[in-house]
Amino acid sequence: MALQHFFSRVPARMSMFRKCDSFDTFAKSKELTKEYINGNLTKICEYKPTEEELDFILQDKLPPVYCACFGRDGEDLIQSKFSFVSSDYTGERPSWLCHSLILNKNESNLLYGRPDSVMLNREAFRLSLGDFNLTDKTARYINDCPTPEYPAAEIGSLTAWAEGYDELVMKKIIFAVMNAAASNQKNVYISLAKPLDTLSEEALDFINRLMLIFPGAVRRKISFITEYNDSIQTKNYKIRFIPGHLTDLCGNRGYVVDTGRKISYGVYEDDLTAVKDELDFLYSLFSDGKTRISFLAFYDEAASSRRESLSFSLKIFLDLIYLFRRICGKYGENEIVPDDNAVLRMITTYEKYRTYLKTEDRRSILSVLDRYSESRLAIPQTIFTRIGKIYVSEPEQCKKVIMTVVLDLLHTNIMRDKLFAFIDSTYESESAASRDIICEDLSRVFYGGFLQSDILDFYGKHFGNESEAVKEIILEKLLMTIRTETIQRKILDFIDKYQASVPPHLKQMIYHTFYEMLPENDMLSKRIIPVMGRCMAADDEETKQRVFESLLSLIYADEEKGGGALLEICLSGVRNNLPLGNMLVKRAFGEWNGDARFETVLNSFLGGSLISVGNALKLLWDLVPVIPDGAYKRLYEKASALIVSVSQKNDLFDFLDFDKKVRDALRESGSQNGGRFYGELYSSVIIPLVGTKLSDAFNTNRNKIGLQAILDLAQSEEKLKELPGTEVIKAVIMVVDLVNKGRHEAALGTLMNIPLYMESGKLVSETLKTEFTGIEDASNNTGDIYRDAVMGAMYSYLENGKILLGGIFGKCLERKRAFDLYNKPVKTKSSAKDIQDEDSRTAMTVFAGIVRLCVAVGVMDCAKEVKDQLFANPDSELDKLAKRILAGATKKSKDLYFEIYNYARHGSLRIARKLESAVMNTDDCPRAFKKLF
Repeated sequence: MALQHFFSRVPARMSMFRKCDSFDTFAKSKELTKEYINGNLTKICEYKPTEEELDFILQDKLPPVYCACFGRDGEDLIQSKFSFVSSDYTGERPSWLCHSLILNKNESNLLYGRPDSVMLNREAFRLSLGDFNLTDKTARYINDCPTPEYPAAEIGSLTAWAEGYDELVMKKIIFAVMNAAASNQKNVYISLAKPLDTLSEEALDFINRLMLIFPGAVRRKISFITEYNDSIQTKNYKIRFIPGHLTDLCGNRGYVVDTGRKISYGVYEDDLTAVKDELDFLYSLFSDGKTRISFLAFYDEAASSRRESLSFSLKIFLDLIYLFRRICGKYGENEIVPDDNAVLRMITTYEKYRTYLKTEDRRSILSVLDRYSESRLAIPQTIFTRIGKIYVSEPEQCKKVIMTVVLDLLHTNIMRDKLFAFIDSTYESESAASRDIICEDLSRVFYGGFLQSDILDFYGKHFGNESEAVKEIILEKLLMTIRTETIQRKILDFIDKYQASVPPHLKQMIYHTFYEMLPENDMLSKRIIPVMGRCMAADDEETKQRVFESLLSLIYADEEKGGGALLEICLSGVRNNLPLGNMLVKRAFGEWNGDARFETVLNSFLGGSLISVGNALKLLWDLVPVIPDGAYKRLYEKASALIVSVSQKNDLFDFLDFDKKVRDALRESGSQNGGRFYGELYSSVIIPLVGTKLSDAFNTNRNKIGLQAILDLAQSEEKLKELPGTEVIKAVIMVVDLVNKGRHEAALGTLMNIPLYMESGKLVSETLKTEFTGIEDASNNTGDIYRDAVMGAMYSYLENGKILLGGIFGKCLERKRAFDLYNKPVKTKSSAKDIQDEDSRTAMTVFAGIVRLCVAVGVMDCAKEVKDQLFANPDSELDKLAKRILAGATKKSKDLYFEIYNYARHGSLRIARKLESAVMNTDDCPRAFKKLF
């Protein structure tokens, strides 16, 4: 319903607001307030005719003038008609009536949204000034004018009308209108080359027809007046129809087009060229009604398809025309997207507006990519990047258009790597139907020998989620290419990963391929067997037996051909407790017992290491409750020989671990004669070998159970009790105990009575160092280095087979110096001579501990060679160290040396004579020392 407003010169009794004889509102709908009228209608009503127009008014020849604009809020559409009379209610003066109709936003949208509806219907203004009795004394202003329905009017064909104007002129007007709609600064002035008395009516027909090629969003941006002159000072109107003589005067105000003279101002050739395609399209809509209706519907739907409507701008308007030209199908490919740059422009434009478009329109635009698959051309990187960016968020039908092109090109030699990377990155977003198609295409590419490793990785990620039909297609192609060496292992890994989850008929397809490949006895055969064993683990007993019988048939056939290699291949991993290996072992200890096959199985079953023998025995206890006599003997012989042959590669702890695991398995099994078998093996083979490796007990990295546990084991076995290794372990435990009790000399004596080879001595040394970590540092607290000297002698003996005093003295001297430095009085000044004397006394103090050590060794019950090397030989360790000490001594340390000599005389006269001889035979010894003797 349209609100009405009437404005003219009226008597004071009819003046609604001014209350005087003047122009004023004299009738309105009651919904219109004074504030609304002042804010929206007053400027429209202030019409001032020119002298020329006034002459026509006086002659009753000036036709009505129509205008349309939007209110200040941009919502209400205001349409007005100015009608003129030669004399007003006084009978003396000319006048005019402004009749306005106000439509709200919904009503105006409905009006402008009809594709054939006029912008302004002259029939909507049915009242004239004569319909109001202004001279009646009882007449008063009207505050409740009715709100009539706005009468719709439609226009048919535009073809004949458009042909009445020059095509270039019309395109200039179209250009001016769309630019004015997008700008708040530009107006359009149009001269129709019509006389003043017909201009307004012609202009109304012109604007009503012209605007039919523009969508509603553009119409709402266009205000107009059908006859404009310079006396109308308003900015309300975008399009202004002017008399011919005003054309040149308006040339600097905006776009000016004179249809009569076919000239224009403000419209430049370059501007027209830049939008030539769009102008041609819009102009074509005058003669192509069907396309016009489609375009208007497309644009209006795009503009209002989301919660946030697509606002109007020239860029958006031109972009949507560009997209529609692709969608409508009226134009050839070369007209819209003739090259790659145009395709990039199309995809880039589509990316901005795609969420505003219907799915079928989106599919139509994306089909520009078909050119690449049809022509087998690579998609340019810039376009491919755009596609990858939008693909995941596209509707399913649109993704199908893109993916079809990708899959078509994937079957060519063009950009396969990039296409596959695209598929891989977007696959998670695909529907089930699309995934089926993609997997089927990839399987064909795979079978063709392309991207095989990449496609296998792809299937490895997604195979479990695919349909059964797709799984069959994939498996079929993989199995057909299983002989391709470069991907053979990956195919088997794939089968291994998914075999437990495939349907039975696909599992059979895998087995049949294996049956076909195995008789070749090649690397593929060797790779198949472990996978086949794991496949059987997931089967029921009936299927396992059927597969095993099929495999036996292949083995027998291979033997008949004189080969026999297939059985050895089938024994790969026979100890891994999988059905295939287990069934072969049971068959060997049963039907094959005593023949060549049994020997073949036994060799593979036992393997080539101590661990493999242990695993074989553990498995055997479960598989064969009673070991047959013939098999029992051969198993014992073979296992014994094998364990002995590999024993050098294993240490004591390997055998202890072997024994524990075999016994644990034996206890948990139901074997009837396994205990007897292992008892014999343990007593005759394992224990003797353990006896040869008792020194491994001193390997601190391997011994986690301690020396005592190993000693207990050795003493519990008659064959180990009296062995030297057992005695060594017992003695070392005693040494540890003596040291912990502070009896270091006794520990040293015990240690030097142990018969040690050099290597085992080093191992014992490591054991003691681990046991006594930090114990040597006691001298740091007391300054007494004798215990350090004894411990040093122990390590030296173990590591070198003799006691090397030089190294022991050096380490003890370092500790003594550190102790003296830490305990030195504060702020003590010493001369160089004092420092030399002090250092000499320190060295002599350490030497005293070394002599004490030698005296202690002299009374120990140890090998004569040790004592001779230490102090009895002419060039003994003591001789060399004494001369070294005396060479650096000062005379102030002679008294300490003499004390050492006297101590030695009471303990060992031989050692005392060595100390005396060192003084007399050392040239660098101070003379003061010589006076002692």
